[in-house]
Amino acid sequence: MTASKVGANVYLEKIPTFLSKSLSSEEMNKGDDYEILFTSDKTNKEKIEGISKQEKIPICEIGLIKKGMKCRLLPQKEIF
Repeated sequence: MTASKVGANVYLEKIPTFLSKSLSSEEMNKGDDYEILFTSDKTNKEKIEGISKQEKIPICEIGLIKKGMKCRLLPQKEIF
């Protein structure tokens, strides 16, 4: 995000986990799960959802890109 000069709002409770529990800071920063994270312009949302359904690959919207350089980790109760 630094290179793109943008920030993000990430809703922690929307991040899928194998166990139904909240993620700790340590869990958020270990492993190679970043490989499954991508961003897209909101105009592509329907197309991406169609591909997800067609290919039977679940996709979860967990946040959004914002102007500025801050990455905010927020509870799910915040509204997109």
